[in-house]
Amino acid sequence: MRYNRFEFETKPPFFRPPKYTGITLSLLSIFVLVSMLVVWEKMAKVADIAVLEIFAWEKSKVPLEQVRLAYQNVAPCILKTTYSPLAELSALPGLKKQINKTTWDIIFMPETPDLKFLHSHQDYDHRGVVAYYQESPAPSDHKVIGGSTTPLICMVNRLSKNHAEALRFVRFLKAPTKGQPEFAITGWTGVSEDHWDMSPELKIYAVQESKTWLNSYTQNFADKEGIELSVSFLEEKNMLSSLHLLSKANNKNYLPDLLSFPSDLETPSWIGAYYSEINDPPEIAAGKFSLFLRRDSPLLKTAQKFLQYLSEN
Repeated sequence: MRYNRFEFETKPPFFRPPKYTGITLSLLSIFVLVSMLVVWEKMAKVADIAVLEIFAWEKSKVPLEQVRLAYQNVAPCILKTTYSPLAELSALPGLKKQINKTTWDIIFMPETPDLKFLHSHQDYDHRGVVAYYQESPAPSDHKVIGGSTTPLICMVNRLSKNHAEALRFVRFLKAPTKGQPEFAITGWTGVSEDHWDMSPELKIYAVQESKTWLNSYTQNFADKEGIELSVSFLEEKNMLSSLHLLSKANNKNYLPDLLSFPSDLETPSWIGAYYSEINDPPEIAAGKFSLFLRRDSPLLKTAQKFLQYLSEN
């Protein structure tokens, strides 16, 4: 019996490794490089984190530090704060020069005669009182019910590149469920402001005739407050129809915060369930337009500030 011999040398192998030439390797390298560039372009780019430089009265350190930590958890921002005691500030001859040279984004200082020059500094916008510090009476003075109260005022640098972020933090600080509880815990008296929102939007419905005077003020006010302000100019009939439909919605926050009607229009009775007419409107609207403020507006304080802004300008 004959056996066929196994000729391993003459049979082609089951797997033959590819032969790479110089051109093949170059093309492969280019393919890998292009793939890496595509993946890199699709990766989410990390936004620049704003850094706020804050100068504050030492007495406010405990509540401000708590608010600072809370704010950094909800906003892409870093807050760096420098604290100084009132005695040193009042006695420091170079304080005014220091404020002028240092690019503080926000200043929190007590409202005192010695620091009055800060309250009206040309580069800083006065943002009002943040809270009231209650000076504790001496333990031996049992007849004194309470000590003196010092307002903590806030100024925001108009020229700061982080101006919008600074305004956002100030709103957070004044919000009743955000910054104000931290002041209350440490014995400060708070202020009444709007609830905080990352991007608040003040909504206004106005008749077409209001466009000539209202448009010139809205953007300036929005920039000053760091908010969105949207104005819808409608025909009188369409405006009433839209408001009626919005009033039927379950979420009443769809309703605008402010209304502007012609002064000779007899508004429907159902408007009064949601809005209050401004008895003393700004001079620019007096006699021509009737303004209405939404009773339960989430931006009630901001809407009132806008009306005040109209009166002052």
